[in-house]
Amino acid sequence: MTAQPQPNLFIVGQPKSGTSAVFSFLRQHPEINACSAKEPSFFCSDIRSQYFHLSKQARTLKNYLALYRSGDYRYWLEGSTAYLYSAKAAEEIHQFNPDARIIILLREPAEFLFTYHKQLLRNSCPFEEVTSLEDALALEPQRRRGEKLPRHVFDASFLYYSERLRYVDHIKRFTALFPVSQIKIVIYDDFKADNAQVMGGLWDWLGLTPPAALQLQQVNAQVEVRNRRLKQFLDKRLFGVKQILRKRIGKRIFKILRAGYRKIIFAGAVQEKLDPALAQKIRARYVNEVEALSDYLGRDLVSEWGYANFSASAKSAAKAEPMSLSN
Repeated sequence: MTAQPQPNLFIVGQPKSGTSAVFSFLRQHPEINACSAKEPSFFCSDIRSQYFHLSKQARTLKNYLALYRSGDYRYWLEGSTAYLYSAKAAEEIHQFNPDARIIILLREPAEFLFTYHKQLLRNSCPFEEVTSLEDALALEPQRRRGEKLPRHVFDASFLYYSERLRYVDHIKRFTALFPVSQIKIVIYDDFKADNAQVMGGLWDWLGLTPPAALQLQQVNAQVEVRNRRLKQFLDKRLFGVKQILRKRIGKRIFKILRAGYRKIIFAGAVQEKLDPALAQKIRARYVNEVEALSDYLGRDLVSEWGYANFSASAKSAAKAEPMSLSN
């Protein structure tokens, strides 16, 4: 008799920090059963919606466990980036399974904000509508007051950009409940530089023999959207029928249709780069967060991430105008 799914391996890192790639690599192991929805976001009652993703499937434990295929496995994997930011996810995961293992992926603040903002602009759900990252960051105080929010925004807290960078606070919610031996922190730069080495460390930590034919490749690359409104319109109407189509027309034809859809919606890889001047403003603003993370991890991320040149006077100037990067 097959045991009931018991999720016990969670990827909770920042968005656009390698979470999709790590999920993709881990799911290739025969002893790991991956959730069919990469981001079910079940264990974050403070920020989740009533339904899974854009479907009309209620967020119940029964429906959540049904996202896993049947069988006997050592690990039951899922990865929801909302868990790192959520104030309740660590506690809810711990209550569900105190033996769970947690993988946290983190990225340098300026590059993270740039890619995160791009993701919100292209997301299927209405999130961000301000195309300038600098303007979007400057709007945070007003948005916290319920002003200047996009119409039909899914959850306004996703637009509180500064909260995403409280690295140590987010980590401590998990370390307060789970033994350090059950938590693995991965820095995005390490993963980007050497997928195989980082995955080797994860296999050792999980006590698994690496799969013989692990396919390491780029996953979930950043792409431009031709028309955000059209994408949101189509995604809302197609989400619930994807699995039905796949079963009825076969994987081969489904892949052809999906490729056609992507060709219509996406305009290729993102060409825009983070403006160096804005990057410096962001680094001056959040140097304290990087210093705190460096101290917490015992690793000089201040130097590695390019924050070493920000003096105490620069930090004081940044503090004088909290939450605004427009000057």
